[in-house]
Amino acid sequence: MLYHLLLTLMALYHYSAQIISRSAGKSAVAAAAYRAGEKLWDERYGKQYDYRKKQGVAHSEILLPVGAPAWMSERQMLWNQIEAIEKHPRAQLCREFTVALQSELSVEQNLELLQGFLQEQFVSRGMVIDLAIHYPIDQDKKADEPCQNPHAHVMYPLRQVVGDGFGNKLRGTFAEHQSELLAERETWARHVNAALAKAGIEEWVDHRSLAEQGIE
Repeated sequence: MLYHLLLTLMALYHYSAQIISRSAGKSAVAAAAYRAGEKLWDERYGKQYDYRKKQGVAHSEILLPVGAPAWMSERQMLWNQIEAIEKHPRAQLCREFTVALQSELSVEQNLELLQGFLQEQFVSRGMVIDLAIHYPIDQDKKADEPCQNPHAHVMYPLRQVVGDGFGNKLRGTFAEHQSELLAERETWARHVNAALAKAGIEEWVDHRSLAEQGIE
């Protein structure tokens, strides 16, 4: 009975991260265009990516730290500059993480939740954030039913803003990166639970696995 109660009260949690790298044949400009549902020109490859027909992009924006130049708010300029800075043919271009948003919250509430987390954890540390919120289109969904898989893609360069450009690349050991990811996952859970409580919703999320929670 307790296990059933836990399942009925727990909301959806997901937080995964990856590095977008040139060694894997990736382009930061292409990735940004797809996630934001925009048309962007890739100067490095002389190629245009047009995803304006992509459905389900509920919101996209770029968050800038205090003092960042205005040009960084232009998605095409931002990611073409990153492609130009990263010279190595196998360069790591940016980091991306994907988070599950809450079906119980509105698009506006989810956006407020996401912006608060990103400002606290990244923008305040001098990072430029490119975010896109996706509400996938389900043709069979009734009008009054919530979206079953709202989520957000967050991309950011591996360099902090310095003056009118970017500084040295952020470095760290694998263990340090893993520790940072675990801290981010826990902090995201805290922000989600605060947003759910603010909306008067009794459900909550937990960043730990079922085994770590003592649930078989």
